Amino acid sequence: MQKKISIDNAKKVQKNILTLISGNLGARALGFIFLPLITRVYSPEDFGVFSLFTAVLSILLPIATLKYEVTVLIPKSSRLAFNQLVVSVLLTMVMTLIVAVILLLFRDSIFRLFDLEPLLDFWWLLPLGIFTASSYSILSMWGTRLQNFKILAITSVYQSFIGGASKLILAYLLVNPLGLLVGHVMQQGGGIYKLKNKFWPDFKCQFTKLRLNRIWFGVKLFRNVPLTRFPSQLILVLTSNSPILYSSVAYESEVTGFIGLAFTTLALPMALVGQSVGKAYFSEIAKIGRKNIVSIGKVTKFIVKRLFIIAIIPTLVLIFFGPFLFSITFGSKWAMSGEYVSILAWMLIFQFITAPIINLFTVLNKHQVFLYLNLLRLCIVATVFTTSFSLKFSPISWLTLYSVGLSAHYCFLGLYVYWTLKSQKSKG
Repeated sequence: MQKKISIDNAKKVQKNILTLISGNLGARALGFIFLPLITRVYSPEDFGVFSLFTAVLSILLPIATLKYEVTVLIPKSSRLAFNQLVVSVLLTMVMTLIVAVILLLFRDSIFRLFDLEPLLDFWWLLPLGIFTASSYSILSMWGTRLQNFKILAITSVYQSFIGGASKLILAYLLVNPLGLLVGHVMQQGGGIYKLKNKFWPDFKCQFTKLRLNRIWFGVKLFRNVPLTRFPSQLILVLTSNSPILYSSVAYESEVTGFIGLAFTTLALPMALVGQSVGKAYFSEIAKIGRKNIVSIGKVTKFIVKRLFIIAIIPTLVLIFFGPFLFSITFGSKWAMSGEYVSILAWMLIFQFITAPIINLFTVLNKHQVFLYLNLLRLCIVATVFTTSFSLKFSPISWLTLYSVGLSAHYCFLGLYVYWTLKSQKSKG
């Protein structure tokens, strides 16, 4: 019976993954169709400013909710889960307002301090982007909790279309690179309206049961999340976007544009499959419960095998044919991005496999593990950048060192997940 339950869980995860991937496939296909058109109407310098903007926005996003939205998935009670959703929305509103006021008063000093002068004229888009992206993230957590993956798949397609179409249209209506930035903000919040309409009946029922003492109970129950998950997530996004930040300091904006397109392209398979697998895996193991570690282990093993099979061929194609593919797809002026992708693709397969399964630590209530793992990653990245800057490495040299360092980190992360499952099983 235990074996049958584990098989059923694995099949359910596979079904949920396929639902999300089908939506994400449409979304990323649209994104891939738009991207070659976008690279032909915007210059590498424009794309450099855009990459810097998205990097800064990604770093600010965890501040908006302190990563509190993950607590929507954990409670068994829908009432408590809705309380956590309300807290997350309130945090988003307050923190967005704080960021807006700080940038309004001190943007010149802040942007010069962190070498972000190219964004001075576009500072007002950062608070707007924080609010739209965070609101969508919170609503998508509720959809993940309900395992309504169909609506999440639909909204991902909707977002991709809005983003691609708006970037192209605004290229002829606004001064570049403003069209890229505004289009990105519109894409981030493109699915809010559909998710709100879909879940509004649920919200109306839950609003009648909302009590201040219950909200306070949830805040106390999950108080460790902002203390551990938030700094961990902040370190994660900081290290993830550090190549763009480093490039903007060490090289010209054109090089930042090439590197930005390289990372954008590498993010496509993660966004297509990795995020979908992560949501489905998180939802299923949370439902299984941390006490049933045997079933969680079987689902995890199932996921890892499938991800390896999916990742191996695209990785090899990018390694050997990156420059040629980029010249054909995005235009000859973007061939250097293909060179960078062929170097970075080595770490793609390791990231692809490990990114979804780290959700295990949230279900096992080991939030501090995220912090330790991301601190390790921060140390690796800091070492790479310090070495590259002091020795004045070329872009290719430091990207090679970066790829090797992150590959080693992802391998260690996968082994640590395996060790955690094994140790929890022996305790049980």
